[in-house]
Amino acid sequence: MRQKLGIVCILIAGTLSGQKFSVQIGPEFKIDRDMDFWGHLHSDATGHYILLTEGNRGMFSYKSFTPVLQKYDRAFNLSFFREIKVDEENVQFDNMLYAGQKFVLCTSQNDKKADKMTYAATIVGLDGKAGSTQKIASVSYDGRNNEPNYTIWRISEDTSKILLAAGADHDDDDIKSRINLAVLDNKLNKIWNKSIVLPYSQERLSVRSWTIANDGQVYMLGKVYDEGSTRESKKKNGKRRPAYKMIIFRFDATGEKPKELILGLQDKFVTDMTFKLAPNNDLYCTGFYSNDTRGVIQGVFFTHINSQTGQADVANRRELSALEIAGFDTQKDKSGDQGLDSNFDFNRLVLR
Repeated sequence: MRQKLGIVCILIAGTLSGQKFSVQIGPEFKIDRDMDFWGHLHSDATGHYILLTEGNRGMFSYKSFTPVLQKYDRAFNLSFFREIKVDEENVQFDNMLYAGQKFVLCTSQNDKKADKMTYAATIVGLDGKAGSTQKIASVSYDGRNNEPNYTIWRISEDTSKILLAAGADHDDDDIKSRINLAVLDNKLNKIWNKSIVLPYSQERLSVRSWTIANDGQVYMLGKVYDEGSTRESKKKNGKRRPAYKMIIFRFDATGEKPKELILGLQDKFVTDMTFKLAPNNDLYCTGFYSNDTRGVIQGVFFTHINSQTGQADVANRRELSALEIAGFDTQKDKSGDQGLDSNFDFNRLVLR
């Protein structure tokens, strides 16, 4: 039995105001049942690169694997099929990144006997040939509650910087959250690294997303619950209000602690949000909010963070009008006000 997949290529031309674009849909292609489609890595003038993984696995966690790099030409014909050998035992595949005319294979290895997690990366050419594996970082831990259980690899928009972020999140209310960071250039040279203990317990902090700027600054979006509770809301003056704050953490090479910027949403509940970095490394954060815990979307918020100062130059929010939500699926919140369906995808509003 084989799985069937297709490649969709969207080509944008002209200015945004012209709204000119073309769509190419490649032919359906098949992969063997014992292989999984990991994702699209890169496209250029010569074709499209995709990654498959071979071997039984569940939720991307397994003891052995064989990544497979495939290239298709612009007509979507298979150009080559390359297995990338991994000789180490007990290796977990974390990610594979396009890093400017090459790829970076990202892995981790947990030595439970030594209570140590080791993170490594391997440069892979566009022809699928792998170089030697390079150790990036090691994190020692004492006991299960400090054992790293999430790993994030990200690359900057210009592909010049790579981020490794690792930490432990076992919802322990007595242990502070520790973040281990390493920032590299795209040749795997280390630029800076540090281990930081945040002033919030594992139970209070929920990490939502990460991004890295072209200059190597790192941003993390976190949801921090009020002290002594992990409930979504609390009652104040007879009204339900959020029992958490959405905080953007900014890490850099010089600071001992990250800068924290609390998004000023007051009594609004965040339902969805996204990051976008500008070419000058300023951060734009935008998303939806609701008026109660039901999650019916009533408005949008926007924050522009200056990369030089770390402060919000612009921060505002506004309700969606009846005209703006017309034609979309809607619901009513507890007060009876109409809003977008709680399952609404942010991209649908942006693309429309």
